[in-house]
Order: sequence, then structure tokens, then C-alpha cells
Amino acid sequence: MTIQAARALVDAITTRDFGALEEALAPDARMRALLPAELTERRGSKEIAAQIEGWFGGAEPFEVLSATVEPLPDKFAITYRFRLTRPAAERETVIEQHLFAVAPNGKVETIDLVCSGFRPLESIPAGAIHDFDAGDLGCADGLTVEFRNRIKGIGVGDLLRVHTVDPSAKEDLPSLARLMGHVVRSVEADTDGGLTITMERGR
Repeated sequence: MTIQAARALVDAITTRDFGALEEALAPDARMRALLPAELTERRGSKEIAAQIEGWFGGAEPFEVLSATVEPLPDKFAITYRFRLTRPAAERETVIEQHLFAVAPNGKVETIDLVCSGFRPLESIPAGAIHDFDAGDLGCADGLTVEFRNRIKGIGVGDLLRVHTVDPSAKEDLPSLARLMGHVVRSVEADTDGGLTITMERGR
């Protein structure tokens, strides 16, 4: 299993480089996609790349709100969220997709994908609460980077509750949030010895 293959796939999708996307896939790759209206399957690198280009190609503006790759024992968990306006569409939308990818030999061979569909921004209620359980991820090994990605992926006025056991987060995350223009609502001690830090996206 090579994480470089999974990262190459995500980089190609988020930059909309569909030639690189086809290159990241094995020639006989398979993708099963659960979409809001159907369950579909695509076979072969060309057909998969064309499907993803059909979703995101030509959209302007196109903004990557978040993108993550996490290794599992036998595959990779990939999540990304985009804000975009599709060609000929009249309103801006948000879409999120979750992928489980298998890449045993340097190329992605299988993808199982779940898609939120293109959701109009006005349908997302302001003030929604989003939970992020950071586990034992610390500020010194990626928590601040992940926090930036998570808070960019929520709406202005929404709350992000970060659950962490890293004691340095008590000072570091609120300071970072304020520097980024967000509002720190609370810092609370949890019964397990960790912290819950609640921040409102300000811009």
C-alpha cells in the first residue's frame, strides 16, 4: 500500500488535473459511487477520470474547502469538500465526497465513493455545530493544520467543537483561531482529561 498513490489521486482531483487523475489510476481501475439519486459503477482509468471531470470540470469559481487522506489497514480514507458553481448554474453549491481507495502497487485500483450531491449554500443552516475528534493528534504533529482545514470547510457563523487530549491545544488553538479571524466560544475540560474547544467561524 502506498500513500503516495492516494495523495496523487487527491492532488489531481483538487487541482482538476484530469490527465494526472487518469495517470494515478490503474488502467483497469473500478469505481463504485453512491450518489444521491443512484448507485453507479465506472470501469477503467479513462472512464473514471471522465466521470469526475463531469462533476467538477468547468466549474467557476471552484474552491477547495478541505481535503484529507488517512491510512487504514488495507486502504485509504479520503475526504474532500468543494465550494463551486457549475457551468450554466445560477447558484453556488457545496459538495463533499468520501472515498475508500485501494492502491497496492503504486496506482489506485478500486474506489468506493459516497457523495453528498451539490447542496445549495442557502440550504445549510447558519450556526450548525460540527464536531472534530482529534484523538491524540497534537499541535506539534498536525493538529493545527487539520484545524485550519476543518474550519475552512464549515460555514461562516457555524461552530467547530474540537475534542483533543493535547494539553498545548488549550493555548495554541484559541490563539490560532483568533489570528484567523474566528471567535473562541469556550474552552472546557472533559471528564477523560481532554479538552473541548468551541470556535465560531468568523470569515
